[in-house]
Amino acid sequence: AEQILMVTFTDAAATEMKERFARQYNKTGVTFSTIHSLCLKVIMDGISSPLRIITQQEQYALLRDILIEVRLPATVNRKDILTDISAFKNSGGILASFIPTFIDEDAFKKIYFAYEAEKEKRMFVDFDDLLLICKKLLSENSKLLEKYQSRYRYIMVDEYQDTNNVQKDIIYLLAGSDGNLCVVGDDDQSIYGFHGANPRVMLDFEKDYSACKKIEMSINYRSRPEIINAAKDLIENNKERFPKDIQPFRDGHGSVIYNSSDVRADEINF
Repeated sequence: AEQILMVTFTDAAATEMKERFARQYNKTGVTFSTIHSLCLKVIMDGISSPLRIITQQEQYALLRDILIEVRLPATVNRKDILTDISAFKNSGGILASFIPTFIDEDAFKKIYFAYEAEKEKRMFVDFDDLLLICKKLLSENSKLLEKYQSRYRYIMVDEYQDTNNVQKDIIYLLAGSDGNLCVVGDDDQSIYGFHGANPRVMLDFEKDYSACKKIEMSINYRSRPEIINAAKDLIENNKERFPKDIQPFRDGHGSVIYNSSDVRADEINF
């Protein structure tokens, strides 16, 4: 059990999985971890200097000063800026070809360079830096990589449709030539593209691991036939997806309720 690593993307999911596993198998040797916690563990093992992880409040304060410096109005949504910065870092691409979702490209480049310079000056790292530093360490430090490949010989990744390019590279490095890697996900549920998630990572898994075994979980135990058929009619318009035929376990009737609200509070109340 100590050689099994289970990776998911939120602390809540990791905690829930660990508790359910312990109840069912009475074992706690498996490592349940978020990708960021895993990266932090690797980094602390691979470098001697301590890390200072920037808080969200510190990020907002830093961006407030940067907006003044680059002569942009302070009313620009700082959360949107951080989302674009995170998406760029997680894409693993180059800045020249990155198209931000929320702000102008030229403004984004100015803000990004100023943000990184100020962060470095204050000796801060953000959560996305944890992924980038970890990937660099595993790519360049063969002893460190071999240590973690030996420790975690069996790797499972949950919600794989929301994996990004940098996370994929880290997981593939850890899996190594053995390729004892199991990924679970539903490409039709990939909704975090604005955060850098890349559904192509999951769609290309069979190309990356040509000998993999694919297990389709095609029975829906939750919804009634009308709900499933309406969902299938909608999602089949998406061209980049695995073909699948979801079948209902339940019978009987159901109905799709469509509601549109102009006011956010009305939508929440509904």
